[in-house]
Amino acid sequence: MNTSTTTNLNTLNKYFIECMSSFVQDVDGPVIQKIREVPLFSINQGTYEIDYDHPLFGSEYFQANWSIEILAREFLLKYLIYSKPSVRVFSEIKRSMALRLVDNFENALYGVESDVISAIAGERYESAEGKGLSISIIPRTLSAKQLKKCPGAVVFKPEARMRLSIENVHGLRKQLNMSEGGSMAVGLSDATDTHKAADFYTIGLLPVKKLNSFPHIHFTGHMEWCYCVPIPKEDADRIKSQARERKRNELQALVEAQCRLVYKHGRLQVPKIDPKMYYASILNILLEKIDEENNINKNNIISKVIDLIEEAKEQKHGTVLIISNSAYLSDESARLCQKSKRGIELIKPIDVMKDSNILKRLTSIDGAAFVDFDGKCHACGVILDGTAKAQGDMSRGARYNSTKNYLENMRMNNSSGVILGIVVSEDGMVNVL
Repeated sequence: MNTSTTTNLNTLNKYFIECMSSFVQDVDGPVIQKIREVPLFSINQGTYEIDYDHPLFGSEYFQANWSIEILAREFLLKYLIYSKPSVRVFSEIKRSMALRLVDNFENALYGVESDVISAIAGERYESAEGKGLSISIIPRTLSAKQLKKCPGAVVFKPEARMRLSIENVHGLRKQLNMSEGGSMAVGLSDATDTHKAADFYTIGLLPVKKLNSFPHIHFTGHMEWCYCVPIPKEDADRIKSQARERKRNELQALVEAQCRLVYKHGRLQVPKIDPKMYYASILNILLEKIDEENNINKNNIISKVIDLIEEAKEQKHGTVLIISNSAYLSDESARLCQKSKRGIELIKPIDVMKDSNILKRLTSIDGAAFVDFDGKCHACGVILDGTAKAQGDMSRGARYNSTKNYLENMRMNNSSGVILGIVVSEDGMVNVL
């Protein structure tokens, strides 16, 4: 490949990253990192094309394969139309990519409109959001009569069925409230022959064991949902078994594996890859020199930190973990808790890995928990300090910005080795700093 071709590919890759930044949940995450490492496009006989041998189309990134292909195809098509990319052109390309994603999503759901789904996600019932509730899309090959034969299913009479439309959003949200512990089944009217959103009606309720049988929408919060697809039964059983072993929510673990598209507050996004792999990719970079500095095994540290992250995610109001070696955390606990009265120092560090409830209780108050690489907590409810040195992010809250600033100060002022910050937001977002 000559220098000119390489330059053109690098330019194309650079522009694609700029556009993709609008469709990922973390611009420093593994999806963007992998595109930076390996161009997603190649040139074959003078023609630009998607490189389907790229790692992002491999099994490790299976949750993101579908949406990345759609976005890359649309980007390439529009990019080749415009000879001189500009701010206006990039806005048009990103808009076109989003529309193509919507088209493919609606086709995958037999014509159900995304606007209706988003409207339901924004509707509250008796002040409660629809977090944890699901809508299963039943194919036309399965009628309401057949659905009645499913053990645990509840089928509505025809006059109680509600059309999927913006006008019926409040009523749909009310019926959705009955789906907790399973899903609300939505399908085509028995009398219709067309694939239009207006022809979809609520049919009834399905038990949770059927959640891996049909494509479904899982609501993750106010104005938030994800599009999920069935996965092989053996994979689903393995994921649920692992969740039970770790005392995690089985449904949440299953949804993470089924997710193919995420909607958050007006933006369609590529789903995060397997969370463990996502955390590992970031930790590998942050802990690059840990072997030389601490004379300990980096892989063991990564495994324990990931376990701590999984435990911290159970704290529904969010939390912060500061993770480092025991000696550093002992000194910091004494400085911030004893001298400055900015937290609660424990008389003896306690192992939070033995019982998940311990960490949940210690992080139930404001402030950070100091946990060493062995999983022992030295202090909790710590109010982090530090002069303003790190670049802030006005789109994020105090928890994220204060942690980032504290880490910047500590990394500049001490030589005690690696210091990590784990920020779990109330909306479920996790940042490894």
